Amino acid sequence: SDMGTVVVTGVTGYVGGRLVPELLEAGYRVRCTTRSSAALDDRPWRDRVEVVEADLSVAWSFNLMRP
Repeated sequence: SDMGTVVVTGVTGYVGGRLVPELLEAGYRVRCTTRSSAALDDRPWRDRVEVVEADLSVAWSFNLMRP
């Protein structure tokens, strides 16, 4: 069942990288933010998430996370 969408920042880090597969397993859709989508190419769950390239130190980047 679809539990909704969760936006995860820091997906290339320790916590974010471990949180994403748990959310997917629980039935959530996951939207990941990263400065470079290529940084996620080696993740086994890469093809199961939506990736948004954004630099969250820039205020307008937050608009990119909206559906």
